[in-house]
Amino acid sequence: TRQQQQQQQQQQQQQLLVVITPTYTRQKLNPKSATRVFRKYTLSQMFISMCYATTGGGTDVWWYLIDENISDPIPSFADKCAHVHVTRLPAPPPSNTTSKHRGVDHRNTGLEHALRDHKGKNAAVYFADDDNLYAPTLWATAAGASHDALLWPVGWMEDKDGGDAPVHTNGEIHGFQTKFCGKRRKFAIDMAGFAVPLDATANVKFQHEWDKGLLETSFLEGIELQGVRVRAVTTSHDVLAWHVNWKTDDVKNFVMNMPSPRINCAWAKKKNASVG
Repeated sequence: TRQQQQQQQQQQQQQLLVVITPTYTRQKLNPKSATRVFRKYTLSQMFISMCYATTGGGTDVWWYLIDENISDPIPSFADKCAHVHVTRLPAPPPSNTTSKHRGVDHRNTGLEHALRDHKGKNAAVYFADDDNLYAPTLWATAAGASHDALLWPVGWMEDKDGGDAPVHTNGEIHGFQTKFCGKRRKFAIDMAGFAVPLDATANVKFQHEWDKGLLETSFLEGIELQGVRVRAVTTSHDVLAWHVNWKTDDVKNFVMNMPSPRINCAWAKKKNASVG
């Protein structure tokens, strides 16, 4: 029928975004109650941001919370927003007790469930940590990574230098603005600064064995080896996520955009490059 055809067309046009959030106890916060308060605040802020972003339809968000504090009640997000679907899962026991990384097993658990639920649906996946703030425009941007891996600027609220951003020409990346540089860091971007096609993660998982500081670039390089193009978002210079860092005592900087390239990590310096 005509109604069924319209529904099929609408489903085909609907973007599908998987969001995976690992949560865990941060021992350095004092008093201990601050952990629970900050955690519930940031999770609530994330949900509100997703909800406002999807109110008009166009994007469906499937949010997987991989939670070490599964027994601790959090605000009830269920049935509050038509296009945001929340699944809360207990964090797996650590597979490596000497790992330099946190959240590896959490993210892999989220990927396992997301692939089971959404493989073959042209979904994108984004890893949204609970110590960041997110612009409402981020979610639709991340949902666009159903075929290409997409990168964008990330602000650092605890650092006067501003943040990380891909330096590119029309989306082609040839460097990064960042203070965290290194010869082995091909993609010098924070976890909050990229989304990838979900199906491409079927053969790529986070590894405890990866060196400290190389978690993001190692994952993105693995995605690239699957034949996925890695490019920068070209529509704006806007910062879409801000790294808060719960351990900091002050907010030293709050940047909304990064229009001027300062290449610290460059593959090949080129003229007429833009950031973000």
